[in-house]
Amino acid sequence: MKKILFTLLLLSLPVMIKATGQMAERLSINGEYWQLYYCPIETDMALSEEIAKAIELLPETITEDSIEWVKSQSTALWRNYIAEWEIKDNRLFLRGIGVPYIREIGNRLEDHFFTLNEEKLKEIFAPYYTIEGICASWFCDTMRAGRGKEIYYEHMAFARHNENECLIVVDNGVVREIAQHNNYHKEGIAPSDVCKALTENFPWERFHEYEETSFVLQFSDFIIDENGILKDCCVQCIRPDKFESMTQKILLIKSVKEILKELKPWPVWYINGEFETSFLNWTFPLKKGAKVPDNKWWNLKDWGR
Repeated sequence: MKKILFTLLLLSLPVMIKATGQMAERLSINGEYWQLYYCPIETDMALSEEIAKAIELLPETITEDSIEWVKSQSTALWRNYIAEWEIKDNRLFLRGIGVPYIREIGNRLEDHFFTLNEEKLKEIFAPYYTIEGICASWFCDTMRAGRGKEIYYEHMAFARHNENECLIVVDNGVVREIAQHNNYHKEGIAPSDVCKALTENFPWERFHEYEETSFVLQFSDFIIDENGILKDCCVQCIRPDKFESMTQKILLIKSVKEILKELKPWPVWYINGEFETSFLNWTFPLKKGAKVPDNKWWNLKDWGR
């Protein structure tokens, strides 16, 4: 087995230290490497199972240059491999599959990836093997790839965005379109600002009959312009789910929106050609006399972090 250069790329990826986000695949486009936020092999159950079997048969330890490496499993890599892809002549090719191994150095772990045997790959992907390599002709979908500064991250799967991204339309292994986008994020108010404003400024004097009621509000579908000005959003009261007065319910939600619209600027994400505000969706408990939540509650410093 030959060690490959996945390590150089992976050491630069912040996702490695984030618990539940998954390590990206690797994609070469015109000699430039991108993080591929898609796993084409996993779209075919038979191929996925064959790769899993091949990885299971690998030795638990590998010794190279007198260094012993131990097969690794990580919650950041549930599929137990990272595939390397290349777009060439408008087709998507699989160039290799790296399997993670580790070794201890003092009080830290060092990662390396070792490739699956080329002959084994030819066997598994025999129906898709060509003179140019393994063409992903089983695959039809739109892939997303990113590079550059990370501007948004969530602790799950590939829920992250970079400054530079491209959407790649693949039809039976043929690349039909590559749309490149320059994304950006404008900083704005923090979650703690919203919580403080709602806690301190809600006009309870208008709702005397509910001064002892604990509300849970759900916020979604924000409409925010490029300057971070809130135009509207959806506010729902999910507890209690019924009010004695529908009029009071409408007035309460209107009062909440009035507070939100006074805050500015709201953060703005421009992602792949559209303003994205779904990252702001959240719930908030509202009760008269409640203390302003500190930053230990729901990580109030940053949205989506």
